[in-house]
Amino acid sequence: MTEPATPLDALRIAVGRTKALVDVAVSVYDNASWGNADPEQVERMAYQLEAVADAATNAVGAVDRFEIAIANQQPVPRGEQW
Repeated sequence: MTEPATPLDALRIAVGRTKALVDVAVSVYDNASWGNADPEQVERMAYQLEAVADAATNAVGAVDRFEIAIANQQPVPRGEQW
């Protein structure tokens, strides 16, 4: 049986990469020149990016809460004060 931390670390990395990618996409969107673009298409893209950014941020928080829940279930090693 693997330690819970091993797959949790992999999940943390995957979620972190997703968050980093969406942050870059939002930055590119924010810094782009949209002068000749269809305003409706630009607005739709903004909503999509916002939804992905919110999902990535929520996923990071969920991983953190899950890690805390696992840590709280582990016994305190001998000799350590809780």
